[in-house]
Amino acid sequence: MTILKNITPVSIGPPFRGAYWIPFETTGPYTHHFLSQITIDNHTTVPQRFAQDWLMMDDNGSLFVGDRSKNENWVGYGKELIAVTNGTIAGIQDNIIDNNPVGSIPPLQVSNLTGNYVILDMGNGLFACYAHMIPGKVKVKTGDTVQKGDILGYLGNSGNSDAPHLHFQIVNGPDFLGYEGMPFTIDSFSTIESCTDGQDCDPITHTRLLSHVNELVESGTVAIFPDNL
Repeated sequence: MTILKNITPVSIGPPFRGAYWIPFETTGPYTHHFLSQITIDNHTTVPQRFAQDWLMMDDNGSLFVGDRSKNENWVGYGKELIAVTNGTIAGIQDNIIDNNPVGSIPPLQVSNLTGNYVILDMGNGLFACYAHMIPGKVKVKTGDTVQKGDILGYLGNSGNSDAPHLHFQIVNGPDFLGYEGMPFTIDSFSTIESCTDGQDCDPITHTRLLSHVNELVESGTVAIFPDNL
């Protein structure tokens, strides 16, 4: 295993627009991401060390509306996934069906773990990986050049996924497995905080928006991203 020290997190844009997005299974030493060591050819890495699983909720705080077993009833299902920076597409997969009903996972092997995916070469040896996308709707192909904010595809429920979400990670090689997970921050997002009075405090909801620049979105935090990326 390679020991990585003194690594500065890379600053990226968000992988979506708008509200309300929540990351899970991140920023903690006991998540399945942080603990998932992978050994290939006698070399052990932790590619998911800084990975995040993102879900979307509506204005009422719900992740789905109605029958939770239907993919289309999940708030985040089908939402645009966008490039977190300028780069070149290093790989895609676009032919794995969504898990239907929600909660059913097919027999897993290396070829279908990630479901449909896009890998974006960010330069400087870093690669952004998007997993579990909707099949047949990946908007890019290997070798394409993209700009920050370009649509790559849509949030789905394919592969090793028990509900519609985006698995996102950055690694130091052009694949989900076999490389080290690398830390990152989001260049701009907002959160909602409670307040009783003072500047920008809504007198009805007793909340206000708190802006963040180049910070990690902590696990369970409700994030609002810019709409104009």
